[in-house]
Amino acid sequence: MNLRPSQLLEHGYHELAAYSFDELIEMIGTEVRRRTAPVLAFWVLLALTLGAAIVASVTAIRANGWHTLFAPLIAILGLIAVIPVHELLHAAAFRVVGARRIRFGAKPKYLIFYAIARDFVADYREMRFILYLPAVVISAALAGIGVSAGPLIRVSAWWLLFFHVSACAGDFGLASFMRRHVHLGIVTGDDADDLVTRFYVRTPKYEPGSTAYS
Repeated sequence: MNLRPSQLLEHGYHELAAYSFDELIEMIGTEVRRRTAPVLAFWVLLALTLGAAIVASVTAIRANGWHTLFAPLIAILGLIAVIPVHELLHAAAFRVVGARRIRFGAKPKYLIFYAIARDFVADYREMRFILYLPAVVISAALAGIGVSAGPLIRVSAWWLLFFHVSACAGDFGLASFMRRHVHLGIVTGDDADDLVTRFYVRTPKYEPGSTAYS
């Protein structure tokens, strides 16, 4: 959207909710237990990647020996390298939809890393692109490695894919929250200084002679 958070009120929006990054963790924890399309997609992907990792492990152990049991450990180490790529993809998506001032940060207490855009507002369509791009790109890359590399790397790639999808819970949770309010014209913007995520919806307009808001 070509609006700044400070312009939303004059363009017919009001604040629906505001979450500090600590509160956002709790909100996402609640959101991923809902029955929304983004949450169902998350759990299906998680189950599929876990199943693929287990099948790949069992197959590799039978064909190549027990040394492939080190694959999950390698995957955990690989996740350290994947996290910056994940956030850079978020930043690239922000750029594509028009954000220019992007900031990176981390919450070590929760092992969370983030990319946020200053003075930028995104609607649900734009946020879906921003939130899902890392999951799509990284999953495609790891799945490709998982079907083409040698035994140890192949199994590690499937475990890394599972761990990465798990780490995408926050992205799917935010998408779920916005999906539930999309009928209200929901948009969102981050306060990069105070680390607060704010959600806004269109303010109902009272029609003269009517008994309801539209």
